Amino acid sequence: MKYTFQDLYQYGADGNRSAIGFIVLVVCVVGWWQLFKKADRPGILSIIPIANVAVLSKITFGSYWYVLLLIVPIVNIFYGIALNYQVMRRFGCGRILCILGAFFPVLVLIPAFGDYTYLGPKR
Repeated sequence: MKYTFQDLYQYGADGNRSAIGFIVLVVCVVGWWQLFKKADRPGILSIIPIANVAVLSKITFGSYWYVLLLIVPIVNIFYGIALNYQVMRRFGCGRILCILGAFFPVLVLIPAFGDYTYLGPKR
């Protein structure tokens, strides 16, 4: 099989995207670990795939049951945005930072390593 320059370029671009995605994932897990510790939850749960979102739901909304919204096809997108927004709010971040954090989950590092304290679940 003969490869063209475009095939090689596409192969390289795919590798870069997956490496960047992995780096973002690791950064988010480190931030979640710190947030879990601030909320008196075991940090190791940030590594377990479904358990991390369940614990984030418990931290922000006060119930594990909200994690079931991830099963519903379109609702899961809005739930993810709302969850990220509420995580930032539960740690006392300002409104602008919360909105940015809803769309850029890497910003979870700001309340994780900053002087923010856990305010408790939304009531």
